[in-house]
Amino acid sequence: MHRKRIKCLLTLSLCATLTSQNAMLIANAEEVSKILKNDLRNEEVVYGEKATIEEVEITEELTKENIEATSYDSDIQVDPEQNKTYSIDGGLTRSASLDNLETVTLTNPNSIGCGTVTTDNLNVRSGSSTSHEKIGALKLGDTVDITGKSNGWYKIDFQGKEGYIHAAYLELKPIEKGIDVSKWNGDIDWKSVKNAGADYVIIRAGYGRNTVDEKFYQNIEGARDAGLKIGIYWFSYATSVENAKIEAQKCLEVISDYKESITYPVFFDYEYASRDYAEKQGVTVTKELATEMANTFINTIKSAGYVTGLYTNKDFGNKYFSEDVINSNNLWVAQYASKNTYGRAYDMWQYTENGSIAGVSGNVDLNYTCLIPEGVSINTGGNNSDNNDNVNDGNSGNDNNDNINDGNSGNDNNDNVNDGNSGNDNNGNVNDGNSNNDNNNTENKPSVPTEKGVTTANLNLRMEASTSSKIITTIPKGKTIEIVEKLNSGWYKVNYSGKTGYVSSKYVSMNGSNNNTNKPSTTSQKGVTTANLNLRVQASTSSKIITTIPKGKTIEIVDKSKTGWYKVNYSGKTGYVSSKYVRL
Repeated sequence: MHRKRIKCLLTLSLCATLTSQNAMLIANAEEVSKILKNDLRNEEVVYGEKATIEEVEITEELTKENIEATSYDSDIQVDPEQNKTYSIDGGLTRSASLDNLETVTLTNPNSIGCGTVTTDNLNVRSGSSTSHEKIGALKLGDTVDITGKSNGWYKIDFQGKEGYIHAAYLELKPIEKGIDVSKWNGDIDWKSVKNAGADYVIIRAGYGRNTVDEKFYQNIEGARDAGLKIGIYWFSYATSVENAKIEAQKCLEVISDYKESITYPVFFDYEYASRDYAEKQGVTVTKELATEMANTFINTIKSAGYVTGLYTNKDFGNKYFSEDVINSNNLWVAQYASKNTYGRAYDMWQYTENGSIAGVSGNVDLNYTCLIPEGVSINTGGNNSDNNDNVNDGNSGNDNNDNINDGNSGNDNNDNVNDGNSGNDNNGNVNDGNSNNDNNNTENKPSVPTEKGVTTANLNLRMEASTSSKIITTIPKGKTIEIVEKLNSGWYKVNYSGKTGYVSSKYVSMNGSNNNTNKPSTTSQKGVTTANLNLRVQASTSSKIITTIPKGKTIEIVDKSKTGWYKVNYSGKTGYVSSKYVRL
């Protein structure tokens, strides 16, 4: 009995133990289950997050691959000025302190600028290289008139003769002041800009394949209405010659309605941001490619009748543009410094991005024009006055020029094509490589006296051969004058109505009939081309080219009634040529 009781107790104890163990096992199992479920949930969350991250990363990679693989038709081209760290200087200084320089007046009607010699002894040569004959020397501080550019040299008026000096040793004087703007300059009070002394503005029309600057139309109409001269720049993202042409065509589409208001160049702007974009597209930008794209853009714009130019700086230009494209274009140079040390011939200088001017909130790019860009008409009287010796008979005497611009906007494109650079020279004359090609074989001798001429505008007769000289009288348009002497400086000494003085030769037609320049000469006259010269349908550089007359060819002059143009016959064809490149 006792044993049975013991066995029974042992059995109950064992059952209780087993029950307890089972309960513990079940509890442990449930806990484990909970832990496993939580772990699984945690793993699911973690894995889900990882999957999401991986998916994003893959998506981003695919997006990048798509962008890189996409053709130039992709619209994904960011505004280059959105990133304020971008720089034409490639990371160099972006600002500088520079006194507000006063613009100078050009007194020589043939000069495009002037400068001061910066070295003790500067050789003057007969051509634009050190291999040409030395014809004299200039000293430190000497001031010279610049009459042209050639291969990085300046052509100057040296003691009444044509000479050449290297551009690195001449500090140019500013002749006009301007700003350049984009949408990032906000809303601009253009009248205040004009009143603050700005002569011109270069406006961003857009960038890349098809992006128009949001403020372009507002800016160009405001600047036009305020009376500012206007130029254009287009930032390029081109990766091929074909892309450059697409951009140029878009630029033309955007600016076409304002052609008459655009008197400064349309600039091709290709910078480090352009190169970086190309590299992301898998394109390596070489000097050859950048040069070809620049030529394509510029020639496309030029073929539509606009003056053109190239925007660059010393570092980028040396790396990515050829000597030809630099030397043959209107050059707008960026150097944020108190002095320009570019070392080549240039036309415009962007000297700071941190400037200020009334009418613009915040910083603005400031510029000086130091040489009259080829194809641009600049009024060189200072203070925005027109000093081309033109009397504006519709203006109460405020126009200080010696010529009335009778229907011509004054933008002289010179009808010269540089045949060494795919047409990048904006004149109708092909530069045949001869450094003296503008000399027209004239000598520094007076002509035979008592030659007759006819004024092609109301023309000031002055005491001396300078627009700053006192005016004796104003000779009406169409009057016959007696030419006593022809000066190489672009002036004629003349007799008119018992008075003797000097007039600008630009506004005198030779061998014209009395008091009427609107009729052709009664007899034809022969002339010789002094450069490869475009023969056009109309008397305008925007007119269609009939043919190109080679340098040195004899042409028959039919009519001289169009100021600056001759109507001529050549090889059975009749058309118009620029009179600047015809020697009578």
